[in-house]
Amino acid sequence: MILNNLTKKTQRNLLDYILLIIIFIYCLQMPIISRYIILLGIPIIIFTNPNLLLKKLTNTFLLLGFLSSYYLIIFWHGIFSYSPLYLIINIFSPIILYLCGLNLSNGKIKPLNVLIISTMGFIIFANLSVIFSFLKYSTLFFRDADNFWTGIPANSPYWGIFLSLGIAYLNVIFLKIKKINKILLITISTLSIISILTLATRSPIYAGVLSITTCLIIYLKKEKEKKSIKSLITGIVLFLFIFIVITNFFSFGDYLFGVERISETGLDDTGRTEHWFPALKGIFKYPLGGQKTILNNSYAHNFWLDIGWYAGIIPIIFILIFQFKHIKIIYKNIIENKVRYLEIGIFIAILVSYMIEPLFQASPVYFSLTIFLIGYYGNTTLNKNK
Repeated sequence: MILNNLTKKTQRNLLDYILLIIIFIYCLQMPIISRYIILLGIPIIIFTNPNLLLKKLTNTFLLLGFLSSYYLIIFWHGIFSYSPLYLIINIFSPIILYLCGLNLSNGKIKPLNVLIISTMGFIIFANLSVIFSFLKYSTLFFRDADNFWTGIPANSPYWGIFLSLGIAYLNVIFLKIKKINKILLITISTLSIISILTLATRSPIYAGVLSITTCLIIYLKKEKEKKSIKSLITGIVLFLFIFIVITNFFSFGDYLFGVERISETGLDDTGRTEHWFPALKGIFKYPLGGQKTILNNSYAHNFWLDIGWYAGIIPIIFILIFQFKHIKIIYKNIIENKVRYLEIGIFIAILVSYMIEPLFQASPVYFSLTIFLIGYYGNTTLNKNK
């Protein structure tokens, strides 16, 4: 076999990159292929780290408890609309991705490469969908864009959760990396910003402003060398140049009605937060969920509250314990990392999506990737200096 002719280190690196490619394809959300390809991660994890599941049995149990209790309760309420195979994939994909994250944190691939490859699939998928919808219609009707693979339209908040990760790439202006890599990532970020403005969705703008402001404050406190400031200014100039070039090349300027919409209505006029308090009260009034609380919307627009609205307090307890167990380690691993500014941007984008979108119902795939990142950055053995 080919693997037998390689050193253990080379074997491990090869398998880790294959695992990342699997995650990348999973996040591209191609019909059938992306949904089931994640199952290929199981033999790789078993080969590289056969005792991993036993080492993290408690955390895996919490994650399984959340997923199984949620789907069992909504099935009991009769609001279950999944096929058995789709249900199995939805339950086990986050667990597989959690183990993938743990496994990769023990490897030698640089955190920057892990972060970019794992999130890039979403960003490519969303940008392709927006660009091709724009080219097809010459504008985007009702703030919808057609799925690039299926042609099925989806609304702007759905695309926003993916594109907000692209905005977070702009934080590479704070990093000391190769210029070609910086230019590429700024270009991808610029495309994401233009797509968001075209869709006139505001949630990713919250994430972008918050992440860049946070990183700028940290940067000015920690990086006081002249070279660092010069690198930051160069990054800002690059972004402005690329933004102008892309906007003019695609003739997007006349269709960026998002700028007009946001200026007219304001950033705070989303109507999402007004559902939070009724949904929170409803969790205690209806501890087994069932969508019994009356909301003036299809969702509570908050990850945890929507879980409670659908399935009650039991799955909330499982997922909160799981997430809180990792917070301290994630913070430590990120703040001590060489590429912390990009990581901070990505996690802020994720947190904003958790706070103001029905994340689990809108995209189980996106939720699964967040669990992957929790596994990767929530592992005490992560080598931050790779």
